[in-house]
Formats: sequence, structure tokens, C-alpha cells
Amino acid sequence: MRITQITETSPLTVEGSFTKDLLISKLWLWKKLSDVLAKLDIDHVNTVYVLGSWTGTVSMILAAEDFPTDVIINVDQDPKWIAASKKLSERMGFQNIVRHQASDANQVDYDQIEQPSVVINTSTNDMAERDWFNNIPSGTIVVLQGRDAAESAHSWDTLDNFVRDYPMQQVLFQSQLTLEDPETEYHRYMVIGIR
Repeated sequence: MRITQITETSPLTVEGSFTKDLLISKLWLWKKLSDVLAKLDIDHVNTVYVLGSWTGTVSMILAAEDFPTDVIINVDQDPKWIAASKKLSERMGFQNIVRHQASDANQVDYDQIEQPSVVINTSTNDMAERDWFNNIPSGTIVVLQGRDAAESAHSWDTLDNFVRDYPMQQVLFQSQLTLEDPETEYHRYMVIGIR
């Protein structure tokens, strides 16, 4: 599949999870998270949770770039997307590092998490409830992305409002990208911090 063949705005399909704007935003995530870890002098994290993982694009990028972790856990409430994610990660040869969990992000049990660990959510726009954020253990590195101009559970008109919605002990990085999907230009927000 070629990115240029996709004509819809991130449709809810496997192909839709690989639109140019979504790939750019996830590569941006990997780069900035790597920069933050280097500044914190962290050369290895125990676990990475990817909430609302859809087809596992974030986990595949991290695995392909040899992100320094023992395990990446894709969490999505739809078993169809977990099955697609598992199939894609196996095709890419990432089955030894990427795991899959079909569950509601609001119900994830972090009791076994050891620091340093990372929780990533690039699907904040689609999660109406907030337990997924409130349940993240204190001291965990959190990476969040959201956007404006979204017809979903949440949409933020500014980066400041996005960051304010997810209070951290310490904000380590915050910024926005202007991206374009086939239908509209929009702003993709990202904050990295310590919960």
C-alpha cells in the first residue's frame, strides 16, 4: 500500500491508520520521546503501554527504531483491531517485543508496572472517559497526542487547553504540528510529562 493511495481522512480501516498525517505525528512522537529520555538520562524503560492502539502503528515504529524497552503493550477495546495489530506486528517480526491486550483503556491494571515506564495515548480525542489518565501511576512518563477540528469525544482549540486538560507533575515537552489530511488542515498537539 502506498500512502498516496489513501483518499479518506483517516478512515477506520487498516489503511486509514497509515495516512500520511498520522504517520508523521507518530514519528514525531518517537523522536521527541527519545529526546526526552536522553535528557532524563534514561537509557531503558521497562514497559510501554499504547492506549487506543488501533492497528499498532506506534508500537511498530518504536520496535522498528529499537526503542529501549522490554515490552510494548498495545491496548484497544476492539478485538478486531487487536487481531489486526497482532497480525501486522508478526509480519514485521516484532512478536517478541509487542504484546496485545483487548480491553478498555479505562480498565488497564498498572499494578505490575515498574518505573521507568511509559504510557502513550494518541487517541485522546476518542476517549470520553478519563479513568485511563487518572489510573496511570505517579512517576510514569506519559505521552499524549490530540487535535483540534475533530468530530469526536474531545477536541481542543489550543495546545494550552490540551496540556491543561492532562495535569502532570512535570511537563517535559509540549508543542504542536500543523498537518493536513485530505479534507482539512488541523493542529496535532503533543505533551510529554511525568504523571
